[in-house]
Amino acid sequence: MMKDLIPTCNIMGVEIAAIHMEWLIDFTKKYIKELSGDYMCVSNVHTTVMSYDDEAYCAVQNGGIMAIPDGGPLSSVGRKRGFSQMHRTTGPDYMKEILK
Repeated sequence: MMKDLIPTCNIMGVEIAAIHMEWLIDFTKKYIKELSGDYMCVSNVHTTVMSYDDEAYCAVQNGGIMAIPDGGPLSSVGRKRGFSQMHRTTGPDYMKEILK
């Protein structure tokens, strides 16, 4: 399963992808056909706190292929927990790179 290839850092119950933009672009290009029909969440502090407070919403955040760390604080927590390559990966920047 592709999901097993994604390093994650659990933050308040959400498995945030411990990645950076280059990793995400490479992953997307390599697995674009397999990703068809799945979804990614663009997660930030607000969505992570909402997930902590709402089990159903947490299931949505964790149910896709990955929850990318759009929020700077999420990637900071990840780095403090040992994921040195985890950096903020914004949704708009990701879309810009993919649509090039």
